[in-house]
This record gives sequence, C-alpha cells and structure tokens, in this order.
Amino acid sequence: MEKTEIAEKNYIQLCMTMVEKKLGWPDSNTWRHRDFVKLSDIISEKTKIQVSVTTLKRLWGKVSYEGNVGPNTLDALSIFTGYEDWMDFKSNNPVNLQHIPDLAPVIKRHFGSPARILAIAGGIAILAGSIFWLTKLLPKIETISRVLNVNEKDFIFESENPKGPVPFAVKFNFDISKIDADSFFIRAGDSFKKFPVTKKNNFLTRIYFIPGPKYALLIANDQELKKIPLFAYTNGWIALVSAINPNLPKDIIHPRYITGDSLISNNRLYVSPQELAKNQLSVLSNPFHVNYFNVKHFNVDGNNFALRTRIKNNVREGGDVCQKSNVSIMCNEGYITIPMINPGCIALAKVYIGDIYINGWTTDLSAFAKDMNQWHELYIRIKDKNTKIFIDGQPVIERTFTNNMGEILGFRFEFQGCGSIDYVKLYDHHEQLVYEDDFGGAAN
Repeated sequence: MEKTEIAEKNYIQLCMTMVEKKLGWPDSNTWRHRDFVKLSDIISEKTKIQVSVTTLKRLWGKVSYEGNVGPNTLDALSIFTGYEDWMDFKSNNPVNLQHIPDLAPVIKRHFGSPARILAIAGGIAILAGSIFWLTKLLPKIETISRVLNVNEKDFIFESENPKGPVPFAVKFNFDISKIDADSFFIRAGDSFKKFPVTKKNNFLTRIYFIPGPKYALLIANDQELKKIPLFAYTNGWIALVSAINPNLPKDIIHPRYITGDSLISNNRLYVSPQELAKNQLSVLSNPFHVNYFNVKHFNVDGNNFALRTRIKNNVREGGDVCQKSNVSIMCNEGYITIPMINPGCIALAKVYIGDIYINGWTTDLSAFAKDMNQWHELYIRIKDKNTKIFIDGQPVIERTFTNNMGEILGFRFEFQGCGSIDYVKLYDHHEQLVYEDDFGGAAN
C-alpha cells in the first residue's frame, strides 16, 4: 500500500473519530442497527447529503466491504464535523507523509532445520485455534437488512396535491399494512428528513418553503419502495430571504418572501438592506442569503438551451464580504449552478453541471473570480449536453454531462448578501428567445 493510500485511510479514521466525539454516544463497538439509522438521519439533516445506513455500517466495520469510500460520503462526514467538504477537512488536519513508514521489503527467509519448522507450525496451529475461539466470543458483525420482495400492488403511496405554490403543504396518503418490514419512513420536506410512520398511519403532511422540483420517498427498512415527483412553484419572481442562525439546525428554515414591486429597484431585481429591515432581517446580526426564484414550466429542453443574464453583488449595496453569487437552472432531472465570487474566496466556488461537480479546493476556478461590485454577464450554452460557459464574453469552462436533464423548471439566483439581477433571457434549442425579463416594471 502506498503512503498516500495509508494517509487517506488515516484521514478517514480521524474523521470518523471526530464524528463519534461530536455525537457523544457510547463506544461505536456497541452501536446497533437503530443507531446507524439515527446517525444517517442526523447527517442528512445537518449536511443535506444522504448517507445510507449500509454505507455507515461499512465504514464502522459492521458490514464486510473492501471498496473505496465515495466522495459524497466523505463530504458529508466532513461537513458534519464542521468543515466545508472533504478537501477542507484534509487541508485543516494535515497528515505528515514523512512519518508514515515505508513498507518493509519482501525478504526470502530460510527457516532452517526440520525441528525449527515443526516449532513454527505448532505456533501457527495454536494461533489459529486462538483466533477461532476469539471469533466465537467477539460480537458478530451485523448483516445488511434483508431485501424486501415487495410489489407496488402491495402498498399505496400517493400525493393528493403534487403541485402547489410556496409555501407548499403536500398531503400524502399511504397504506403499508401488507408489507412485512421492521421500520417505515417517508422522506420529504425541504430538509428531506425521514419521518417514521407505522401500519396504523395512513396520512402525512410535509411543508416545502423552497421553490423547485422535489420528490418524496417511501422507505421500508433501508429499501426505497416508491418515489413521488412534486413541484413547488412560484407565481412569477419572488425573493426568499433566510438568515443563517448558527444556534439553529440547518434544516430549520424561517424564510421571508418578498414579492411584487418591492423586488424592483432602478430597473433591476434587487432587495435592499432597508427592505430586509422592513421584514425583520438585519444584515449585521447574522449572515444571510437572498435567493431570487422564478419557478414554472418553461417548456424548454434542459439538454439544449441558452441562458444570458447579468448580475452583481456590491458590498456597498449589502453584499457579503465574499460576494458569493450563484446562478442555477433547475430541471426536473438535474440542475446547473455557475458561481461568481470575490477572488479572495475562490476556494469556496462550486460548479455543478448535471452529474459533474467541480470545487475550488481541488480545481483552479480562478476564471470565476470577479469583482462583484461591478456588473458581469453570464452566458450558458448547452447543445446535446455539451456545456460552454462564458463570463463577460470570455470562455471559462466547457464540459459534457451524461445524465438527462429533462425540462427546465425554473431559475434560482443565490446571493450571499443583497445581490441584484439586470436581466434574464432564455433561448430554446433553435436559439429562439422564449423568455425575457429586464425588470423595467413589475416582475412578471
């Protein structure tokens, strides 16, 4: 095994130790299945990344597995322990490769006389016997929850109202009385939290505050039985403003919606600090995000389209120090997020293009570093999944994703601080303009 591989295993072990310390639970050797179910829920709630119970069992040695740990799992554990992602965890907890010893070279050994060989063989036999009895005495490794043989005819899981404007209360009807399983959950809501249900239940309501395409899951044991697509839309442009309170769990959302003429200032989409104050939000008391949404069916293919927009996030107008600004196109099967950010904070930039994820910790994303006190034009052109990104007319990145995006269902402009939008133009696969807003009047 190479030194770097050993270092990676050391990092993972350190991160797991920090997870255990943060939890404050009894020794992990005593953890049972229900504890890993609870840990999966806690990680999902805090990080918004789902790590399965089986994956956690593999990490903690409860299930035999020889593969590598996935990057999403490593990011989730790192975020749970207080870091930005896995690379941030590693950079703040350096492992000195100089202190990792080289592996001993293979040396041919001559065992000598027959008597010596017999002595060695006897020792091996005693050791093997000891290991046998130890394995009898030690706690057995838990097995993966049994796979359920369930047909969709055996249960009911449906929504009375799969579409609605935010805030959106979704009603679920279900009947799981015929399923033989140990536990049942419905995963839904903005935090995608697992809500336990029983065979005696048949109704559940969950609330969505954040617009966009959503879905809900019915889960028996650890097995997903059915997924229901949902759609939380807006009636034109809205601003969703949320303060980031370090004393509250991240899944507790107390948004303020700002709509109508309050969104428009000098022919641009902009919510000022003064407007925030009217909505009981202070730009100084807590960090905050201003999100502009327009979510509806645009009837444009997410694999073939173009978007042109112009944004800024001026510190003098309420922008945060890093001036972090993300432009997202949401589709029913995926999304694209393109960042622009203060050059000093470029490590925080993250690019999402379908199934492609690029972060500023491990990739040079300096082309996305901009003086956000000024206007910058973003142009996104996608043809047959080939994606070209331009900022101020200059190409910054080109990638080709593989997943199918489906229909475009909305825009999300996320600003750390009070950012603003000058215009938004959407073109179809024929390069025909299908949507335009320059915010010259009331938002439409």
